[in-house]
This record gives sequence, structure tokens and C-alpha cells, in this order.
Amino acid sequence: MAVEFFEDARIDTLLMREFPGLGRIFLALHPKPVEGACDPETTSCLRHRLAMLSRACLDPAHGYRDAVLNEFVANFHARIDAGTAAMAELALAYVARTRRQSDQFASPFRRHGRQLPRRQPPALEIYRGRRRGGLRRSRAS
Repeated sequence: MAVEFFEDARIDTLLMREFPGLGRIFLALHPKPVEGACDPETTSCLRHRLAMLSRACLDPAHGYRDAVLNEFVANFHARIDAGTAAMAELALAYVARTRRQSDQFASPFRRHGRQLPRRQPPALEIYRGRRRGGLRRSRAS
């Protein structure tokens, strides 16, 4: 997930560099999380931290005071032309450095196997010929 955030921010930043008019649009579409709005005692804040970092990479006037976040934003801009592998390395370093115990909490966005249907919906069974003795052949030749 972190690699996706970094790579998306890299592509968006490169596009903003090439086409400056996109900056206003990208910033309007990107949420600006409030620093400290996520409570790590009760919630996994990994997505919140990544959203803050992503916004900070796109917006030089982000205003975040977190020293680690600002350090990684500076590293991001220093390595932006190094490619996807450099972003993956940077993303993993960020997650390792900012990891908290609460990151292990269940996320409401995560799907667990127990929530998936145990049997296929009837439409799929009909399609696959498992209902009523299989698919019927038409008599017209």
C-alpha cells in the first residue's frame, strides 16, 4: 500500500512539473488530512500517515510539522527522478520507521475471508451449469 502511495505521488508530481496547470486540479482532488486527527490508541493510522505524506509531496505549502514526514518528503523530492524502484525503497523505509503497534488493528476497508460468501451466487451456478442438472441443450440442430 505504501509503495502505491509513493508511486502515485511521484507520477502526480512529475505530471505537475510537466503541466503546471494540473497542480490546482490534483490538489483539489487530494484530501488534506489534519495532522493529529487519527488516534493511534483506537485506530490504525497507517492510511492517515500515508495520505498526509502524499499530500505533502504534492503541496509545498502543506504545513505539516512532523519531522519524519518532512524528512521523507525531502527524500522523495531528491529521488523523484530515480524511478519506481527508488520509490518502493523509500516507501518501505517510511513504513518501517513510522510503524506503530496500532497499525495491526483491523481496518474497515480490509476484506477478510470470513466475510466472503461461502457459496457462489445462483447466477454463477446457472452460468457454470451446476443448477438443475447442468445446461440444457437446444433441440434445434
